[in-house]
Amino acid sequence: MTIEFQRFTASDPKALQAGIREKRALLEQALAARDGLAIVEHAADLGGLLTTARQEADAANLLREHAALAETVSDHEPAGWFWNAYATALQYCGARDEAEAIFDKALSLCRAGGWRRLEGFVLHHWGRSLVEQGQRAQAEARFVEALAIRRELEDPRQASTERALAALRDSPALHCEIAMVLADDVEAVRALMARTIRSSVSGDEDVLAATIANVNRNVDYWLAAPDNSVHLKAVIAGEVIGVILVKDFWNLCSLFVDAKHHGHGIGRTLVEAAAVQCMGRSPKAALWLNAATDAIPFYQRLGFVERATTQSLPRGFLAMQRPL
Repeated sequence: MTIEFQRFTASDPKALQAGIREKRALLEQALAARDGLAIVEHAADLGGLLTTARQEADAANLLREHAALAETVSDHEPAGWFWNAYATALQYCGARDEAEAIFDKALSLCRAGGWRRLEGFVLHHWGRSLVEQGQRAQAEARFVEALAIRRELEDPRQASTERALAALRDSPALHCEIAMVLADDVEAVRALMARTIRSSVSGDEDVLAATIANVNRNVDYWLAAPDNSVHLKAVIAGEVIGVILVKDFWNLCSLFVDAKHHGHGIGRTLVEAAAVQCMGRSPKAALWLNAATDAIPFYQRLGFVERATTQSLPRGFLAMQRPL
Protein backbone atom coordinates (compact mmCIF):
# COMPACT_ATOMS: atom_id res chain seq x y z
CA MET A 1 0.00 0.00 0.00
CA THR A 2 1.52 3.31 -1.11
CA ILE A 3 2.05 5.94 1.58
CA GLU A 4 0.76 9.34 0.49
CA PHE A 5 3.37 12.02 1.03
CA GLN A 6 2.08 15.29 2.49
CA ARG A 7 -1.20 15.10 0.61
CA PHE A 8 -3.19 18.29 1.07
CA THR A 9 -6.32 18.12 3.23
CA ALA A 10 -8.84 20.96 3.18
CA SER A 11 -9.21 22.58 6.60
CA ASP A 12 -12.88 23.39 5.93
CA PRO A 13 -14.77 20.50 4.23
CA LYS A 14 -17.94 22.59 3.87
CA ALA A 15 -16.05 25.35 2.05
CA LEU A 16 -14.47 22.70 -0.17
CA GLN A 17 -17.86 21.32 -1.16
CA ALA A 18 -19.12 24.85 -1.81
CA GLY A 19 -16.10 25.44 -4.04
CA ILE A 20 -16.82 22.25 -5.96
CA ARG A 21 -20.40 23.37 -6.60
CA GLU A 22 -19.22 26.80 -7.71
CA LYS A 23 -16.60 25.44 -10.13
CA ARG A 24 -19.05 22.88 -11.50
CA ALA A 25 -21.52 25.69 -12.28
CA LEU A 26 -18.79 27.74 -13.97
CA LEU A 27 -17.78 24.74 -16.07
CA GLU A 28 -21.39 24.20 -17.14
CA GLN A 29 -21.62 27.86 -18.18
CA ALA A 30 -18.40 27.59 -20.20
CA LEU A 31 -19.66 24.42 -21.89
CA ALA A 32 -22.93 26.13 -22.78
CA ALA A 33 -20.99 29.07 -24.25
CA ARG A 34 -18.56 26.72 -26.05
CA ASP A 35 -15.69 28.77 -24.67
CA GLY A 36 -12.76 26.39 -25.04
CA LEU A 37 -10.25 28.22 -22.88
CA ALA A 38 -12.80 28.74 -20.10
CA ILE A 39 -13.75 25.06 -20.26
CA VAL A 40 -10.12 24.05 -19.76
CA GLU A 41 -9.64 26.57 -16.94
CA HIS A 42 -12.77 25.56 -14.99
CA ALA A 43 -12.22 21.84 -15.61
CA ALA A 44 -8.72 22.22 -14.13
CA ASP A 45 -10.07 24.05 -11.07
CA LEU A 46 -12.88 21.55 -10.55
CA GLY A 47 -10.56 18.59 -11.04
CA GLY A 48 -8.15 19.94 -8.45
CA LEU A 49 -10.92 20.41 -5.89
CA LEU A 50 -12.34 16.95 -6.54
CA THR A 51 -8.90 15.45 -5.92
CA THR A 52 -8.62 17.41 -2.68
CA ALA A 53 -12.01 15.94 -1.71
CA ARG A 54 -10.58 12.44 -2.28
CA GLN A 55 -12.67 12.07 -5.45
CA GLU A 56 -9.64 11.63 -7.69
CA ALA A 57 -11.33 9.03 -9.90
CA ASP A 58 -14.06 11.56 -10.73
CA ALA A 59 -11.38 14.20 -11.29
CA ALA A 60 -9.41 11.98 -13.65
CA ASN A 61 -12.54 11.10 -15.65
CA LEU A 62 -13.54 14.76 -15.92
CA LEU A 63 -10.10 15.87 -17.06
CA ARG A 64 -9.71 12.97 -19.47
CA GLU A 65 -12.95 14.10 -21.12
CA HIS A 66 -11.47 17.54 -21.86
CA ALA A 67 -7.86 16.52 -22.59
CA ALA A 68 -8.20 16.89 -26.37
CA LEU A 69 -9.51 20.43 -25.92
CA ALA A 70 -6.63 21.26 -23.56
CA GLU A 71 -4.21 20.28 -26.31
CA THR A 72 -5.64 23.04 -28.52
CA VAL A 73 -4.93 25.82 -25.99
CA SER A 74 -1.41 24.80 -24.95
CA ASP A 75 -0.06 28.33 -25.38
CA HIS A 76 -2.35 29.59 -22.58
CA GLU A 77 -1.50 29.14 -18.89
CA PRO A 78 -4.78 27.39 -17.93
CA ALA A 79 -3.53 24.45 -20.01
CA GLY A 80 -0.58 24.10 -17.64
CA TRP A 81 -2.90 24.06 -14.63
CA PHE A 82 -5.08 21.53 -16.45
CA TRP A 83 -2.26 19.05 -17.02
CA ASN A 84 -0.95 19.45 -13.49
CA ALA A 85 -4.43 18.73 -12.09
CA TYR A 86 -4.78 15.73 -14.39
CA ALA A 87 -1.38 14.32 -13.39
CA THR A 88 -2.18 14.76 -9.69
CA ALA A 89 -5.54 13.00 -10.06
CA LEU A 90 -3.86 10.10 -11.86
CA GLN A 91 -1.17 9.97 -9.15
CA TYR A 92 -3.76 9.42 -6.44
CA CYS A 93 -5.68 6.95 -8.62
CA GLY A 94 -2.49 4.85 -8.64
CA ALA A 95 -1.77 5.44 -12.34
CA ARG A 96 1.68 6.83 -11.58
CA ASP A 97 3.33 5.84 -14.86
CA GLU A 98 0.71 7.82 -16.78
CA ALA A 99 0.99 10.66 -14.28
CA GLU A 100 4.75 10.89 -14.84
CA ALA A 101 4.33 11.67 -18.53
CA ILE A 102 1.68 14.28 -17.81
CA PHE A 103 3.70 16.01 -15.07
CA ASP A 104 6.51 16.22 -17.64
CA LYS A 105 4.09 17.69 -20.18
CA ALA A 106 2.87 20.30 -17.68
CA LEU A 107 6.43 21.27 -16.79
CA SER A 108 7.44 21.62 -20.44
CA LEU A 109 4.48 23.93 -21.09
CA CYS A 110 5.39 26.06 -18.07
CA ARG A 111 8.96 26.49 -19.27
CA ALA A 112 7.91 27.26 -22.83
CA GLY A 113 5.35 29.80 -21.64
CA GLY A 114 7.48 31.36 -18.91
CA TRP A 115 4.86 30.56 -16.25
CA ARG A 116 7.28 30.57 -13.32
CA ARG A 117 4.79 30.42 -10.44
CA LEU A 118 3.03 27.48 -12.04
CA GLU A 119 6.39 25.87 -12.81
CA GLY A 120 7.17 25.84 -9.09
CA PHE A 121 3.73 24.39 -8.40
CA VAL A 122 4.20 21.55 -10.91
CA LEU A 123 7.69 20.74 -9.63
CA HIS A 124 6.38 20.52 -6.06
CA HIS A 125 3.48 18.24 -7.02
CA TRP A 126 5.70 16.06 -9.16
CA GLY A 127 8.16 15.76 -6.28
CA ARG A 128 5.42 14.44 -4.00
CA SER A 129 4.48 11.82 -6.57
CA LEU A 130 8.12 10.73 -6.92
CA VAL A 131 8.44 10.33 -3.14
CA GLU A 132 5.47 7.96 -3.19
CA GLN A 133 7.23 5.89 -5.83
CA GLY A 134 10.38 5.65 -3.73
CA GLN A 135 12.39 7.84 -6.13
CA ARG A 136 13.91 9.97 -3.41
CA ALA A 137 16.79 11.52 -5.37
CA GLN A 138 14.53 12.59 -8.24
CA ALA A 139 11.96 13.91 -5.77
CA GLU A 140 14.57 15.96 -3.93
CA ALA A 141 15.75 17.46 -7.22
CA ARG A 142 12.19 18.57 -8.06
CA PHE A 143 11.69 20.07 -4.60
CA VAL A 144 15.00 21.95 -4.78
CA GLU A 145 14.00 23.45 -8.14
CA ALA A 146 10.55 24.33 -6.83
CA LEU A 147 11.98 26.00 -3.74
CA ALA A 148 14.41 28.11 -5.77
CA ILE A 149 11.55 29.39 -7.93
CA ARG A 150 9.27 30.06 -4.98
CA ARG A 151 11.97 31.97 -3.13
CA GLU A 152 12.75 33.99 -6.25
CA LEU A 153 9.08 34.94 -6.59
CA GLU A 154 8.59 35.37 -2.81
CA ASP A 155 5.80 32.82 -3.11
CA PRO A 156 4.39 31.98 0.36
CA ARG A 157 4.14 28.36 -0.79
CA GLN A 158 7.91 28.12 -0.32
CA ALA A 159 7.20 27.06 3.28
CA SER A 160 5.34 24.01 1.97
CA THR A 161 8.31 23.02 -0.18
CA GLU A 162 10.70 23.55 2.73
CA ARG A 163 8.57 21.17 4.83
CA ALA A 164 8.55 18.63 2.01
CA LEU A 165 12.33 18.68 1.76
CA ALA A 166 12.73 18.36 5.52
CA ALA A 167 10.28 15.46 5.64
CA LEU A 168 11.94 13.75 2.71
CA ARG A 169 15.28 13.83 4.49
CA ASP A 170 14.14 13.11 8.03
CA SER A 171 10.76 11.41 8.24
CA PRO A 172 10.56 7.77 9.33
CA ALA A 173 7.11 7.64 7.69
CA LEU A 174 8.85 7.38 4.32
CA HIS A 175 10.37 4.09 5.44
CA CYS A 176 7.08 2.85 6.87
CA GLU A 177 4.98 0.10 5.31
CA ILE A 178 1.19 0.23 5.65
CA ALA A 179 -0.46 -3.20 5.48
CA MET A 180 -3.49 -5.10 6.69
CA VAL A 181 -3.29 -6.43 10.24
CA LEU A 182 -3.12 -10.22 10.31
CA ALA A 183 -4.09 -12.63 13.09
CA ASP A 184 -0.39 -13.19 13.75
CA ASP A 185 -0.03 -9.46 14.53
CA VAL A 186 -2.57 -9.40 17.36
CA GLU A 187 -0.10 -9.84 20.21
CA ALA A 188 2.07 -7.00 18.87
CA VAL A 189 -0.99 -4.80 18.31
CA ARG A 190 -2.28 -5.34 21.85
CA ALA A 191 1.17 -4.61 23.29
CA LEU A 192 1.47 -1.39 21.25
CA MET A 193 -1.94 -0.15 22.36
CA ALA A 194 -1.30 -0.91 26.04
CA ARG A 195 2.13 0.74 25.90
CA THR A 196 0.77 3.85 24.20
CA ILE A 197 -2.17 4.16 26.60
CA ARG A 198 0.10 3.86 29.63
CA SER A 199 2.39 6.59 28.28
CA SER A 200 -0.36 9.04 27.35
CA VAL A 201 -3.43 8.50 29.56
CA SER A 202 -3.29 9.96 33.03
CA GLY A 203 -5.32 8.37 35.80
CA ASP A 204 -5.31 5.58 38.29
CA GLU A 205 -4.80 1.93 37.47
CA ASP A 206 -8.54 1.29 37.25
CA VAL A 207 -8.89 3.93 34.50
CA LEU A 208 -5.91 2.56 32.60
CA ALA A 209 -7.17 -1.01 32.91
CA ALA A 210 -10.65 -0.02 31.67
CA THR A 211 -9.19 1.87 28.70
CA ILE A 212 -6.95 -1.03 27.70
CA ALA A 213 -9.82 -3.48 28.10
CA ASN A 214 -11.99 -1.35 25.82
CA VAL A 215 -9.47 -1.25 22.96
CA ASN A 216 -8.85 -4.97 23.35
CA ARG A 217 -12.59 -5.59 22.94
CA ASN A 218 -12.36 -3.73 19.64
CA VAL A 219 -9.60 -6.09 18.53
CA ASP A 220 -11.75 -9.04 19.60
CA TYR A 221 -14.59 -7.64 17.47
CA TRP A 222 -12.26 -7.56 14.47
CA LEU A 223 -10.99 -11.08 15.15
CA ALA A 224 -14.57 -12.39 15.19
CA ALA A 225 -15.51 -10.70 11.88
CA PRO A 226 -12.40 -9.42 10.07
CA ASP A 227 -14.27 -8.78 6.82
CA ASN A 228 -16.47 -6.17 8.51
CA SER A 229 -13.68 -3.75 9.40
CA VAL A 230 -10.53 -2.05 8.16
CA HIS A 231 -7.55 -2.85 10.38
CA LEU A 232 -4.19 -1.49 9.23
CA LYS A 233 -0.71 -1.48 10.71
CA ALA A 234 2.33 0.73 10.18
CA VAL A 235 5.58 -1.23 10.20
CA ILE A 236 9.20 -0.05 10.29
CA ALA A 237 11.99 -2.63 10.12
CA GLY A 238 9.56 -5.41 10.98
CA GLU A 239 8.16 -3.65 14.08
CA VAL A 240 4.49 -2.66 14.35
CA ILE A 241 4.70 1.02 15.35
CA GLY A 242 1.15 2.14 14.52
CA VAL A 243 -2.32 0.72 14.08
CA ILE A 244 -5.81 1.88 13.11
CA LEU A 245 -9.14 0.05 13.36
CA VAL A 246 -12.36 1.19 11.69
CA LYS A 247 -15.25 -1.09 12.66
CA ASP A 248 -18.03 -1.57 10.11
CA PHE A 249 -16.20 0.86 7.80
CA TRP A 250 -17.39 3.94 9.71
CA ASN A 251 -16.45 3.65 13.41
CA LEU A 252 -12.84 4.78 13.83
CA CYS A 253 -12.43 3.25 17.26
CA SER A 254 -8.65 2.89 17.56
CA LEU A 255 -5.64 4.87 16.34
CA PHE A 256 -2.30 4.35 18.05
CA VAL A 257 1.25 5.31 17.11
CA ASP A 258 4.23 4.43 19.27
CA ALA A 259 5.30 7.54 21.20
CA LYS A 260 8.81 7.56 19.76
CA HIS A 261 7.34 7.91 16.27
CA HIS A 262 4.95 10.77 17.03
CA GLY A 263 5.14 13.87 14.86
CA HIS A 264 6.27 12.14 11.68
CA GLY A 265 2.96 11.82 9.83
CA ILE A 266 2.35 8.15 10.59
CA GLY A 267 -1.03 8.76 12.24
CA ARG A 268 -2.15 10.87 9.27
CA THR A 269 -0.92 8.18 6.88
CA LEU A 270 -2.90 5.49 8.72
CA VAL A 271 -6.09 7.60 8.71
CA GLU A 272 -5.80 8.41 5.01
CA ALA A 273 -5.09 4.77 4.11
CA ALA A 274 -8.07 3.58 6.16
CA ALA A 275 -10.32 6.23 4.60
CA VAL A 276 -9.48 4.94 1.13
CA GLN A 277 -10.33 1.38 2.21
CA CYS A 278 -13.68 2.53 3.67
CA MET A 279 -14.85 4.50 0.63
CA GLY A 280 -17.94 2.92 -0.90
CA ARG A 281 -18.33 0.56 2.07
CA SER A 282 -19.33 2.88 4.92
CA PRO A 283 -23.11 2.90 5.55
CA LYS A 284 -22.72 6.45 6.84
CA ALA A 285 -20.54 7.59 3.92
CA ALA A 286 -18.23 9.00 6.60
CA LEU A 287 -15.80 8.14 9.35
CA TRP A 288 -17.06 8.78 12.89
CA LEU A 289 -15.02 9.02 16.08
CA ASN A 290 -15.02 10.46 19.56
CA ALA A 291 -11.85 12.53 19.98
CA ALA A 292 -10.14 13.15 23.29
CA THR A 293 -9.42 16.79 24.06
CA ASP A 294 -5.76 16.73 23.06
CA ALA A 295 -6.53 14.83 19.82
CA ILE A 296 -9.17 17.25 18.50
CA PRO A 297 -6.69 19.56 16.65
CA PHE A 298 -5.07 16.54 14.96
CA TYR A 299 -8.39 15.30 13.61
CA GLN A 300 -9.42 18.81 12.56
CA ARG A 301 -6.28 19.01 10.43
CA LEU A 302 -7.41 15.79 8.73
CA GLY A 303 -10.79 17.25 7.80
CA PHE A 304 -12.91 15.97 10.69
CA VAL A 305 -15.66 18.26 11.96
CA GLU A 306 -17.97 18.22 14.94
CA ARG A 307 -21.12 16.10 14.66
CA ALA A 308 -24.26 15.91 16.76
CA THR A 309 -24.53 12.99 19.16
CA THR A 310 -26.83 11.73 21.91
CA GLN A 311 -23.99 9.66 23.36
CA SER A 312 -22.68 10.66 26.78
CA LEU A 313 -18.98 11.40 26.33
CA PRO A 314 -16.22 12.03 28.89
CA ARG A 315 -15.56 15.68 29.69
CA GLY A 316 -13.63 17.39 26.90
CA PHE A 317 -14.33 14.71 24.28
CA LEU A 318 -15.85 15.73 20.94
CA ALA A 319 -17.94 13.66 18.53
CA MET A 320 -16.48 14.16 15.04
CA GLN A 321 -16.93 12.95 11.48
CA ARG A 322 -15.26 13.19 8.10
CA PRO A 323 -17.10 12.57 4.82
CA LEU A 324 -15.81 9.82 2.58
